[in-house]
Amino acid sequence: MSFQDYFVVTGYTFFFLGLFLLVIMVVLLLLQNLTLPRCLDKHLYNENYFTPQELSMFSNFPLSLLKTLAYIRLISFPNSLRKRFGNATARDKISMVDLFLSHLTMAVFAVGTLIVLNFLIAMTLNYLRLEVFGIG
Repeated sequence: MSFQDYFVVTGYTFFFLGLFLLVIMVVLLLLQNLTLPRCLDKHLYNENYFTPQELSMFSNFPLSLLKTLAYIRLISFPNSLRKRFGNATARDKISMVDLFLSHLTMAVFAVGTLIVLNFLIAMTLNYLRLEVFGIG
């Protein structure tokens, strides 16, 4: 197997690993969409933190995932949403399972995104090397 074939095989392996991790992240997000709003909506989903348009928009399913993602960010990285939620905390209102799932979701998202970006950059550089510069 040549270096070219090796790089292509490992590149696609990492790409599909990244896609697999992103699918796991979506499954975790859907799972948390069932549990987190029950715990946090009564404390955080009001006009103190959301505009009336956002309250109506984030009530329905597809866009409620964005609200759940905001809750996950508030749980995992409390300082990242200080502008929206101020000093409100969510960690004391949720179970340890939800806390673990929130951190796991953010970790899987970060690793999956880095792997997919690595694949895209590597394939772009490989294309430039072969097609544009004619090295190979």
